[in-house]
Amino acid sequence: MFGRKVWFVAAFFWAAVTFAEDSVPAPEKLKLDRATYHKITISWEYPAENIQIADYRIYRDGAEIARTSEQKFTDSAVEPGNFYEYRIDAVTVGGNASAQSAVLKVKTFDSVEYEQHEQVESLVDSMYSTPVENLTALSLFSAVKAGFESLTGGSLTLNTFDSELISQMISEELELIKAATPDWTDAERIAAQAELDQCMAENFGGNSIEQLYMHSHLTALAEAHWKKGHKQAATILYEFSLNFLSDQENCVADTLQRLAVFKEAELNAESSPEKIEAVLASATAERLRFFDFFPNSTSLKADYIYLFQVMQYFKYFPRLFTYENYREQAYQTAYACAIKLKGKNDQDDMRLARVEAWRLVRVGVTLRDAAGNPRHGTIKITNVTADTKPELFPGDPYYEERTITVNGEAEIPVYAGHIYEITANIAMPGGNDLVMSLPSFPQSTGEKVVYGSCDDPIQSAIPDEAGAQAEIVIADSSFPYNLSFERNIDVFDLSWDWVDSEEFQAAGFKVFNGETLVATVTDKHASNIRLASPDGNYSYTVVAFNSAGELSGSSRSIVIEPGDQSAYSEFFAWLEEYFGDLPTLSTDDPDGDGVDNYHEFLNGTDPTRTPAPTPAEGQITYTKITLSWECAPELLEGTSWEIRRNGTNIGTVLTPSFTDSGLLPGVEYQYTIRCNFSDGSQSDWSSPLLLKTQKAETISYGDKLQQVVDMFNPLILEDYTAPSLISAVKSAVESVLGTNITFTVVDEELLEKMVANELEMLHQFSGTLTASERLTLRNEISQMMDENFGGNSFEHMYIHGKLNELAEEHWAIFINDKTQTTHRVAAEALMDASLGFLSNHRPTVATTLARLAMMQCQAVTLESPRAEIKEALEQQRAIWMRYFDFFETFSEKEYPGHPYAHILSNSSRFFSVMLAYENYDHELFDSLMQLAAALSQMEFQQSPAIMIRRVSAWNLVPVSLQVESSDASSGMLTIRNVSDRINEYNVGCDMENDVRTRNLAQGTMELPVYGGHLYELEFVTPVPGGPDWKRIIGPLFIPAGERIIYDSFTGITRETLPEGTQGAELKLKLELPNAPYNLQSENLPDALNLSWDWVAPAGFVLDHFKVYRGDTLVGTSSTQTMTGIPRLITEDSVYVYSVSAVSTTGAETRRCPAIRVLPDFSEEDKAYFEWKQHYFGDAPSLATDDPDGDGLSNYQEFILGSNPTIAPADTIPDELLAKKQPGAVIAYYEGAWNYLPEFNRIRPFESDVLSNFCFAATNGEILSSGLSDHVGMVISGYFEAPETGKYKFFMNNDDAARLQIDGVTVIDNNRPGSPQEYLAEVPLKAGIHSFRIEYVEYEGSAKLQIDWAGSSFERRAFDGNNIWHYSDSLGQEAMEYLQWQRDTDSDGIVDADEMKLGTDWKNKDSDGDGLSDWDEVYKYHTDPTKVDTNGNGLSDYEEALVFGQDPTADLNMMNFEKLMEISGAAFVDTVGSWKVSGSSVEATGRRGTLEYEAELTEGNILKLVFSLRNQTSFAKNTEIDVFVDDVFCGTKQLENFGQETITPFFHTPYLTAGKHRIRLVWDNYHNSTALVVDRVELFRVKSQAPEAAEQTQLLRQLLQNRSNVATVTESRISPYCMEGSSFYPGLVRINHSISAGELGSRNWYADVPLAEGENTILVSFENGGYQEEHQVLWSETNLLNGNPGTLQIRKGDSLRLIAVPAGASEGSWQISGGPAQMSGTAGSAAVQTFDAAGTYTLTGSYTNPAGETQEATLQLEVVEYQFQRDDVALWQTWKREWSETAAPETVVFSFDDRLRDTSVEKTENSSVFQVFTDDNQPRYAAARLGENGPVLAVQQISGMGIYSSYQTVLIPGEQYEDGSEEFIMTVVCSPMRSDVELRLNIFVAGVIFDDGTVSKVLRSADFDETGVTEVRFIRSADATSSVCHNLSAYQNNEYMGIRTR
Repeated sequence: MFGRKVWFVAAFFWAAVTFAEDSVPAPEKLKLDRATYHKITISWEYPAENIQIADYRIYRDGAEIARTSEQKFTDSAVEPGNFYEYRIDAVTVGGNASAQSAVLKVKTFDSVEYEQHEQVESLVDSMYSTPVENLTALSLFSAVKAGFESLTGGSLTLNTFDSELISQMISEELELIKAATPDWTDAERIAAQAELDQCMAENFGGNSIEQLYMHSHLTALAEAHWKKGHKQAATILYEFSLNFLSDQENCVADTLQRLAVFKEAELNAESSPEKIEAVLASATAERLRFFDFFPNSTSLKADYIYLFQVMQYFKYFPRLFTYENYREQAYQTAYACAIKLKGKNDQDDMRLARVEAWRLVRVGVTLRDAAGNPRHGTIKITNVTADTKPELFPGDPYYEERTITVNGEAEIPVYAGHIYEITANIAMPGGNDLVMSLPSFPQSTGEKVVYGSCDDPIQSAIPDEAGAQAEIVIADSSFPYNLSFERNIDVFDLSWDWVDSEEFQAAGFKVFNGETLVATVTDKHASNIRLASPDGNYSYTVVAFNSAGELSGSSRSIVIEPGDQSAYSEFFAWLEEYFGDLPTLSTDDPDGDGVDNYHEFLNGTDPTRTPAPTPAEGQITYTKITLSWECAPELLEGTSWEIRRNGTNIGTVLTPSFTDSGLLPGVEYQYTIRCNFSDGSQSDWSSPLLLKTQKAETISYGDKLQQVVDMFNPLILEDYTAPSLISAVKSAVESVLGTNITFTVVDEELLEKMVANELEMLHQFSGTLTASERLTLRNEISQMMDENFGGNSFEHMYIHGKLNELAEEHWAIFINDKTQTTHRVAAEALMDASLGFLSNHRPTVATTLARLAMMQCQAVTLESPRAEIKEALEQQRAIWMRYFDFFETFSEKEYPGHPYAHILSNSSRFFSVMLAYENYDHELFDSLMQLAAALSQMEFQQSPAIMIRRVSAWNLVPVSLQVESSDASSGMLTIRNVSDRINEYNVGCDMENDVRTRNLAQGTMELPVYGGHLYELEFVTPVPGGPDWKRIIGPLFIPAGERIIYDSFTGITRETLPEGTQGAELKLKLELPNAPYNLQSENLPDALNLSWDWVAPAGFVLDHFKVYRGDTLVGTSSTQTMTGIPRLITEDSVYVYSVSAVSTTGAETRRCPAIRVLPDFSEEDKAYFEWKQHYFGDAPSLATDDPDGDGLSNYQEFILGSNPTIAPADTIPDELLAKKQPGAVIAYYEGAWNYLPEFNRIRPFESDVLSNFCFAATNGEILSSGLSDHVGMVISGYFEAPETGKYKFFMNNDDAARLQIDGVTVIDNNRPGSPQEYLAEVPLKAGIHSFRIEYVEYEGSAKLQIDWAGSSFERRAFDGNNIWHYSDSLGQEAMEYLQWQRDTDSDGIVDADEMKLGTDWKNKDSDGDGLSDWDEVYKYHTDPTKVDTNGNGLSDYEEALVFGQDPTADLNMMNFEKLMEISGAAFVDTVGSWKVSGSSVEATGRRGTLEYEAELTEGNILKLVFSLRNQTSFAKNTEIDVFVDDVFCGTKQLENFGQETITPFFHTPYLTAGKHRIRLVWDNYHNSTALVVDRVELFRVKSQAPEAAEQTQLLRQLLQNRSNVATVTESRISPYCMEGSSFYPGLVRINHSISAGELGSRNWYADVPLAEGENTILVSFENGGYQEEHQVLWSETNLLNGNPGTLQIRKGDSLRLIAVPAGASEGSWQISGGPAQMSGTAGSAAVQTFDAAGTYTLTGSYTNPAGETQEATLQLEVVEYQFQRDDVALWQTWKREWSETAAPETVVFSFDDRLRDTSVEKTENSSVFQVFTDDNQPRYAAARLGENGPVLAVQQISGMGIYSSYQTVLIPGEQYEDGSEEFIMTVVCSPMRSDVELRLNIFVAGVIFDDGTVSKVLRSADFDETGVTEVRFIRSADATSSVCHNLSAYQNNEYMGIRTR
């Protein structure tokens, strides 16, 4: 009621009134009577009765607006939402005017923008004149209805709404209005307005009170309709309320939540899964509308949207996800919502795990006997998840059991995360079924488990596409089977099954404990076998014996361990105390009370006497506890009960109940009772019952409250229910306080002024509810709070939530800008204040403290100063310790994780800084270990052992590294922290960078380590004359108190140091091997190869080496390798290998350190054995053998799929030439396929042979198939590549097609209706190759066009006469040849040659250094298996492409030195949506940009290394671009980008000293990908040269090597077209003022104006890092000396012209025919500029001093050419055609070599360009004057990626009541250009865009800053197709391309 009264008082009397000083005899008491949107009424009084007033003048805002004789005025010329100031003066009859009154400031109602707002405002204004006192509910309702009808011109559809409800609400409001019109003073009115303004500003974003009023009443009326069953009206009202407070997340979220709940209300226990799925999908769409209002929200409300949806789906999981009818789409929707919350908090992660646990996996089960014959049986699958993971069920956990019959094979569906007990029952003739438990049942794809009836399960990995598999193999039973036991404390029973056979009839059975006979029985059961086993063997077996005493085979053993019996020692002593030596067992019940001996012992009761019943908890208040217990009616008479409290008798009663009073609040008491029977006997004392009185209240009237509550104890339960009892208590409190407010009053100091004001208002308006209404309201609220919030008041919960919400808003501002420290203070203060509410509710207190503690940790990063981190950790610890200020104990059930555990977890994030070796904070560690020790003594369901171990692992251990020197004086030790390698050794931080190096010499040094971390030590000793001796020690722990002695030959020895030693010792010996060393193995399936290093000791002459397996000599070798050592299972089970050297004198060195090679065979190894059996049978042949001498071993031939017995021919085998048959084989298939099916599984209906199988677009018959639609075909044959090289293949198809060469897919356009031409560059080896084309046509037009081109021929059709097939089978030699032609990775090196080279035949870049294998082998001559071939510290890529092979720059004398590291979160600018997570930053959108800043103190070339990972588990291809100071530094394709960290690197141009911007652009279009940037590392070039001068020259030499100018010494034309190359052409500058233009790749050009004579041209590269000077002479063009006859120049070029014969020094000359007549004297040329294109005939005439003349002519052609477009946009991977102006014959076009395919056709009227690009960076085409001539013009060509549909994923949206459904498609443009538009057209019936059209145009304004937008389709329920549409792109209305679907 308080809220309603406040809003109505505000709505009708909100205008603030201010008064000026009194002015007499001016009118006074000017006040506001009423204000609406367009009307204001004011009134006043005149103080002097003796003065006659003629009229009053009304002034608005200082101007007179009216006169009136009345003391009231209505102003109708005002506008909504404005303030107005009114004054009044009086004019007497005599014409005298008074002073003006005090000012009255008034504001009209705010206008709210919604569709009908003007009609509503008119309606309100029309009712303006009706006095409030004359209004009734009925008249007001009628007036509203009539008003709307008149305004809208028709009958308003109020029949949708409940008139009674509206009238009731209006009645209540009128009562409020009338009650809310008190005679307030002006001061009171001003105070009320100020209070209201403050409230609206602080809590409702500054919205107007009208908005809040409308919103609250619309939602209230909606709820009223909902409760009365009017769903449609409630929905309309809630929907309309969204027009108000639409910028307040809470209001919008709550409204959408209610709308979603309305939809979900349709569901009940009988709803079908179909309906559940449909309703939940609709509710999902409703809730997700939140992001239409707040698209970038990251608030808790946004999280709650997803949270509510996951919770709603989760409620129906068992019904949606039945095994038989699994709703996959529903699962995907629930999972999509759950994944949005991943990483938010532990609860959300647990919720995601619960969703993932319901993923369905179908397991293929095979049941067979040992011979492979199918067997019959059943498999019982019991879902026992309820036992250990009850949280996976939305309601009560349940058990589910299925029995599936298996006849050889069956499919069993299971849930991926559920727990099952699975047994197989197999019929055994004549006996019970054989029951086999099937543990470790496969529940994820890629798993296979084989179960043997006599063997343990065997697990293996299989391809994911094979699913999950289980195989059960049954052997014959000739022994007891199905052993089972039942264990008690001290004994167990054993039973089994047995079947007599003709050969063996059992007379009895023997039970053995190990080898000891423990029982002999005649039945299949043995009882009371004692658990104790003297020898510690608890393995039991059973055998049968026959009448002759012969024994059967033994059963499988069963282990029955008694466990740790010490726990029962007291029980056994107790048993002896009561029964002495009597043979009494734990399960006996001597007193017959139903409680066995053991439980009597636990209860502390007498096993010989029956105890009294345990009392039950009755009622507990502050000072009273009521107990009750059961008693049989017949025992009531004559029976009494004694009651003990804490062991002391406190009373005796004659009835089975007792109330204990006078207790202390908040204290725990223990009660027991004993029964005294009428016959004088007594029972034993009952089991104890622990009860605790209610905690004392701390509020001011707490004592009164306690008195009232205690008054109700004891309670007559039949008079009350639980809710009514709570209501009665609250009513009593109200009476004690003398008020009838409905909640506990909170402390005014905590709520400050706001609470004080609200309490005042509450008291003012109390009394409006009837007693019945109060009781109902109290019951509802009390029930809700009791069920969910421990009985706290609703007000406490509300205030707590609001304080938290406001705190989070402040905190978000601080996190985004950490300079906003006041927001941090506010957030922490608000969060802390919220602890004053719900302070007895454990989950709330713990959650609040957790958030406060996390705030401290979020405020710092790993880069923060240590002092700040230390302070944050101390603060978060203090915060968590406050938990015990609220609660004495911790309850794991109510909040996961003990406060101590959270303190440890938070602290561990900063261990790498706070516990660094060199600056270890012992105080911090010791304090945390105290908490860990305390934690370890507590018991929890979820053990904190991992956290305790994580903390204790950081114990700093000072290691004394003791180095002894033998015959080596130096060495190096590298210590790597490898704790992250194994999950169980996780130490809470990334230790990848914890790598230290120590130079070793004899002596002792300190080496600190962490005692619980795992280290790997690399011990290196230089060996003169040979490679270093490298030994790997570990991984190992180095704990305190141990001495570790490492011997290079015998390994590690550990010794214990004296007790109390704090440190550890590590002893190493520097020595030379004096034996073979660095032994390594290469393991093949049946063989292994060993290699080693060797340097002969002084005086040792090597003869050979000996190789040992254990002590067995394997063989000898004269080289440092031994290959083909059989890898078999040996009888002696010894698998360690070592090598010794033998001299010519027979002396043998010691053996080298041994290595172990176990015979563990993989599935691939087993497949190899089968392959070898096929080719060699039982003949001895190893994987290393090469029987056919082709250079490939058997194992390599197995991998290649070739024949190991036949070597391929060097030339094409004659058979392949002789058996050629023209044409390709075509197999036809019939089917309605949109996409390519698996043709190998389908039978063709027809086949044919055709040479010409490509065809243009047609709607008719496709080739010879007889079909025009619904046809597929496979075309296969052979062709010949004339030479080794790269070939281009072009494919254009409709519908789907795929091209394979040699079995490798090169083009895959598996989409229907695509007009796009696809291009692939394929390296081919000269010779014959196979091809296969798969094609399908669904409906409509069909097309298949394939062309190819090579270096020796232009593009032409692929089919025709150069295609053939083989009708007969080919021989082995021919097949071997073809197999050796395959190049799987298309790197230009066939697979067989890659195997010989040792490269990866499935990876173009085997070593991942950025150079392809082909480039390394044939171009740069580096090792394709090594990143750094020469070992100089620079990768082959850097040497070849970044710095070049410049002999003047010794690359062996340089490396990269780390300059700095920038955390991912330290960005300075962003584009797109990102969030900070610790020191990392994570993308929350699909793509975006991060910008970092780095300052250099000196110029250098940098190497940038990014540490990146994908936050999601979906590995997808994506790419990043990097720019430095807007200069493009490269693109990296991140293939299969997953959660594992990758480190792509980039190189910068030379950067000067100062600040620089590094921009990372995440160019991604895939969904379900989230880029995380952990850090950016900056490395600079560092010279290792010993001389300072050489060091300073390094950068200049490097820059010189990658900068080039192609110059000449003279030029007859100016400007001179200078060209060259540079790694960064855009940074080339000429003479400081001319910027070079780019020509493509690394080429540049510049037009340099020349002056007469010699010109010095300064060329600057890479920000001035390197400069060159060039001298160019502008030479003369002499028509009489060296006349070229004809000359071509560009428009605008200039010539220095002269006409003087050779040797002439005097005379004059003239030249005509040019733009101007020219003349001069011998020795002086004149400059002529040709600004107009055309042909000129220049005529030169020379006159010597004698008057003689000579003439000559020069034909000059001035050429002009310009491109029409500034920048041509190309749709990435689409070929675009466009026309340019016709080019003269002298114009030659050249293209950027980075464009994939280019062509230009010059015609008389135009130049037609066709260009294909596969990236989105600028590329260039140049028009030159002649071949390699000067540049006329350059055309920029820029690719742009356009992604939609299947590329970005189409997701379902809202479902509508008419059955139609929304689909949302993301469109990505990379980059988005303002001159490009996308046109979408729907071409199927039943589908429209969300605006009702079937065509849509997307322009740059429709995309966000990252180039992303969404398109929404509406698909009707009657539609029979998908949302089929096409998307075409246009640049300035010029067609670029189209995606047809």
